[in-house]
Amino acid sequence: MPPAELAATLEYRSGLQGLAGTADMREILSRAAAGDTKAELAREVYLHRLCGSIAAMAAAMNGLDVLVFTGGVGENSAEIRERAMGRLGFLGVAPDLGRNAGGTGDRDIGQHSAPVRSLVISAREDIEIAGQVRSTLGSLAFSRLPHLTARGLGKVGKQRDWAPPSTVRPRLYSSLCQMRHD
Repeated sequence: MPPAELAATLEYRSGLQGLAGTADMREILSRAAAGDTKAELAREVYLHRLCGSIAAMAAAMNGLDVLVFTGGVGENSAEIRERAMGRLGFLGVAPDLGRNAGGTGDRDIGQHSAPVRSLVISAREDIEIAGQVRSTLGSLAFSRLPHLTARGLGKVGKQRDWAPPSTVRPRLYSSLCQMRHD
């Protein structure tokens, strides 16, 4: 196999995609529930890797205080959370099936009596991205413009002679500057 084909196979046709023909966990779970053996294999491989990674990290940290599910699958798949928690019971994790299956947003999904709390926490990638953009723009601005201070742009509306790069939307930049000023 030529190197380019190998790279494309590893990048685009492996993992869940290679096992089940899709990387969409919702579709994998739906097909697994209908008895599709490829989807069942993909789900079980996913859970094996997930639980193995959690167990390895728990061992490195000498145990767990809390197990947090986040991101697309962690926030939205009660089935994956339930199956993972069932396999991680030896770490002190115990799902509350009703709370795991219901609810939205940030919540506790573990049994109250479990030694390790189990939570679903929204990822909030938008806030993280905005913070990183703000930090990057701030460091660029402060390193190049003597009129900018560590407190921001001073009073809003003054010192507007510097324009953000054209790839930055003006409204986003304006709100980031305001956040920096606050």
